[in-house]
Amino acid sequence: MWPLGKKCDLTLVNFMLNYTGSYGPWLPLNCLALMTALAKENISVDFRDYQLVERRKFLDPGRMVSFFDDSADIIAISCYSHALPFVIKTAERIKQKVPQKKIILGGLGVRFVAADVMENFDCFDVIVTDDRPEILPELVRQLKETGSADCRGIPGVLCRSETGEIAGTAPCRPTSSGYMADSMIPAFEMLPLHRYETAPILSAKGCVYKCPFCCIPSVHSAYIRRDLEVVKAEIQYLSHQNGPKTFYLIDEAFLHNRARTYDLLDFIGQSNFSSEAAFKCYGRVNLIDEALMKDLKKARFTSLYFGVESGSNRVLRKIQKGFSIEEAVETVMTCRKYIDTVIASFIYGFPFETFDDFLETMFYIWHLHMENIRLQFHLLAPLPGTELYETYGEGLVLSSEIASFMSAPYLESARENLEPVAHLISAYPRIFPSVYHFKSPRLEEKEKIVNYLRSVVFFDESQ
Repeated sequence: MWPLGKKCDLTLVNFMLNYTGSYGPWLPLNCLALMTALAKENISVDFRDYQLVERRKFLDPGRMVSFFDDSADIIAISCYSHALPFVIKTAERIKQKVPQKKIILGGLGVRFVAADVMENFDCFDVIVTDDRPEILPELVRQLKETGSADCRGIPGVLCRSETGEIAGTAPCRPTSSGYMADSMIPAFEMLPLHRYETAPILSAKGCVYKCPFCCIPSVHSAYIRRDLEVVKAEIQYLSHQNGPKTFYLIDEAFLHNRARTYDLLDFIGQSNFSSEAAFKCYGRVNLIDEALMKDLKKARFTSLYFGVESGSNRVLRKIQKGFSIEEAVETVMTCRKYIDTVIASFIYGFPFETFDDFLETMFYIWHLHMENIRLQFHLLAPLPGTELYETYGEGLVLSSEIASFMSAPYLESARENLEPVAHLISAYPRIFPSVYHFKSPRLEEKEKIVNYLRSVVFFDESQ
C-alpha cells in the first residue's frame, strides 16, 4: 500500500460516462493495461473510474471536477469521444485551480482529433495518440525528472514545449497481421473487482473487415491476435474472483478463424466455472453456421451480437458487408433457436440512404422484433478516422433535435444534458463531429419515425 499522506506518482482516470442502467460497469481494459505497465516500472498509481460514480450525479460539472480532488501532480485521463467535451471542460477547471498540474490525455476519443484539441485547449500538456501501454511510464518518468512536458522524443505523443510550441511524433502501428507481444494478464488485483459486472476479454486488436463507418481499421492498421493461452489464463483467473461473471470476447473477427474459435470453446467447455459464468461475443452473418451455434451454446455463450446495419441490399453493398439482408435474417433467426440473447444492430442516416432504403430497414426491424430478436437502431455517427467521414465529412449538420445516441448517449435520457458543453460542440465541429450528423435524404422524417418506433419497440443499448 502507498504510504499514508504521500501522493502517488500519477492519478489515472477512466472518464467513462455510465449513462444507462441497461448494463453495469465494465472492467476498464485500457486502463488495466496502463496500470500493469506502471506497476512493472514501480510507478505508483492512484486509479479512479468515473463510471463507478452514482448515476444521478455523473453529469454534474462540479462532481466531475471534485472527482479529481487530492489527485497527484500528474494526471492521465483516458476517454471515448462521448465524454471528450466534458473532459475538456473538467481539465480547464482543474488547470485554473492548480496550474502546475500536468495533464495527459489519451484514449480512442481523442486519437483522431488530437492536433485540434492541443491547438485549441492549453489545459493539456501531452496527448497520447498511440495505444502502447509502455508510453505512459516513460512520460511519467520524464515529467517527474525534468518537469518539462516537451516529450517529442517519445513516439506517439503530441506535447507542448516550454515556449508553447506543439510538436509530436507519429504513433507506431503494425502493418501486418500477427500476434501481440504481451505474455501477462493485467493487474486485476489493483481493481475493486466486485464493483464490475462485465469483464471484456481482449482476444485481438483490429479487424479483418473494413466497414467504412467504423474507425477500428484506422486505429489498428492490422489484425493482431493475442496469445490464446494468455486469454485463457485471464478468464481462468477472473472466474475465481469475487467479480464479474459475464465475459465479453473483444475481437471483431472472433469467428473468422474456426480453429482458434474452437480452441477457446474447448477450453471453456472443459473448465470448471461457476454456474453464473456466461460468455458473449460478436457474431458475423457469413461466418457462422448451425453447428457452430450449437457449440457456442454448449460453451456457455448466452449472447451474440450481429452488425446487420441495413435492411436495404443496396446499402449493404455500398458498405461492403458481404451478405444480403435475406441471409442476415435467416442467420439471426436460426441463432435464436440456440442462443438466449441474439442482438441485431441496424444503422440509419447513411449519406446515400434513400427513404426507400430506410423503409426497407424499418420493415426488417419490425419483422425481427416480432420474432423476439433484440434490436439496436442508431443514427450513423460521423466518426473521425472512418472512410465515410473522410468522404462525406464536409458540411455536417448540428441539431438540437437530431444526434446519435452512440456518440452522445447521455442525450437519450434528456437533451438538456448537453447544455454544459453545447457551446464547445458548436464552436469546434472538427473536434466533436460525432455529435453532428451526415446530410441524409429526408432525415427529419426518418427521425420522427424512429422516435415513434422507440415508443413501441425495446432497443437494447447494452453493447
